[in-house]
Amino acid sequence: SIEERPALMFLNQRLKGMRFHEKVQEPGHPLHKAWTELSRPGAAGIVDRLKVKRLEVHKLLTGIRDRYPELESHLDPERVASWDPKPDDGTSGIGPRIVRGIVIVLVVLAIPRMLSQCSDGSEDSAPPIAVLSDAEVDAKVREIFGLSVDMDAVKRVDPKLARELLTAINKPDIVLPLNFVRLQALGSAEVADRDALEARAELKAIWLTAAQAKSAQICRMAMDGDLRALTLDFSEKERAREQDLLRKLLEAKVLSHMPKGGETRYAIPGWLVNDTLERSGLSLERLKAALTDPDSAERCEAETALAQAVRASPKKVPDDVLKGL
Repeated sequence: SIEERPALMFLNQRLKGMRFHEKVQEPGHPLHKAWTELSRPGAAGIVDRLKVKRLEVHKLLTGIRDRYPELESHLDPERVASWDPKPDDGTSGIGPRIVRGIVIVLVVLAIPRMLSQCSDGSEDSAPPIAVLSDAEVDAKVREIFGLSVDMDAVKRVDPKLARELLTAINKPDIVLPLNFVRLQALGSAEVADRDALEARAELKAIWLTAAQAKSAQICRMAMDGDLRALTLDFSEKERAREQDLLRKLLEAKVLSHMPKGGETRYAIPGWLVNDTLERSGLSLERLKAALTDPDSAERCEAETALAQAVRASPKKVPDDVLKGL
């Protein structure tokens, strides 16, 4: 090993930091997108979060804070703060508890809401100029929420969501409007009341069931919350039900929430485990392995069966399971 005097060590680290600063600004660098995103002024919004993976942002911030802390001065403080995970106040996760015998503890990676406004990040900023006509915009909104809801109705209930939805409608190359609202529904658990949590859980069951019927890859995407370009095939009845449930979440005013993300731990009561076992066809050991290992080949079957079991008896399901699902 080579020993460095403290002063020399300090200078060497600064030189490494300078080299990293030069390289990370090159388009081919793996963290270039994250650096560019964090260098932009203003807080990140919904569409901003669709363009960059949270893992890359986390890797960049962790790396420079550990090795080259002086480089953070090149980033925009407000943008960094909007990406930084909030400190855990002890309420985001609920520890395991014994519930009538059979208990499984899940660790669920809450999808960071890859979502935000496309403008300057301010809630009071003017909406983007519509590329589509009002009638075309209303048609897109009705596809999501049903015939009774147009863009004016969304504006009355949730103005912030209306601005973000209009951005998604005008920029479907970034995220399909329906999938944008689905993503927002997934991220609503932190602020949803009991009725909204049950609606969200039923939506998850509908999506996973349709995705599993399509392919293992599609099921994995739906399970991971990778809904941006996902196309799901529904029966007319299920499509109408999805619209009803999304409309319920709209009326609850939870679809414009920007979640913190992170990990959630929760316990599954014994009766729900039994129902999940029946629906999945897995043994207890295989079910436990699938639900506790994110990379399990049987994870999708297990989560789909769990979501279907929750959908069958939502009133009996504990709040923490509904939030973590």
